[in-house]
Amino acid sequence: IVLNWIMFGNGKTQDGQGNTTYKAKYVGGHKMFPKSRNVEVTLLSEEIKVSGIDFNITYSTITNVENVDEKKIELKRIVLLGIAGALWKKKHLYTVIDYVDELDQKQSVLFDFAKNIEEVQQLIYNKTLNNKK
Repeated sequence: IVLNWIMFGNGKTQDGQGNTTYKAKYVGGHKMFPKSRNVEVTLLSEEIKVSGIDFNITYSTITNVENVDEKKIELKRIVLLGIAGALWKKKHLYTVIDYVDELDQKQSVLFDFAKNIEEVQQLIYNKTLNNKK
């Protein structure tokens, strides 16, 4: 199953207007969507559109974009997978996007963009900077 998620995260496409869509795994974090699932993340000019769970993140509301590795989520893995989870050491980075939603609630969502992580994070960061001006 893990291999399936990694392979799913490799895809990206572009529409006629130059917007890039990435296949990713939504790992969790949004208060309305607690379960992980496969999604498509489209980087529009003023917002991030997450298809598959139907929510958008406006760049101007983003407060932080960073990555976390397995060490930072190790405790959760031990709880979920038991001792086998503690022994499973895999270097893998996830993207965390912190933002304030329409209800003025802080949200921190976690995505797995697999091999596209560096490209996606740079684009999101730059679009966030451009929308803050």
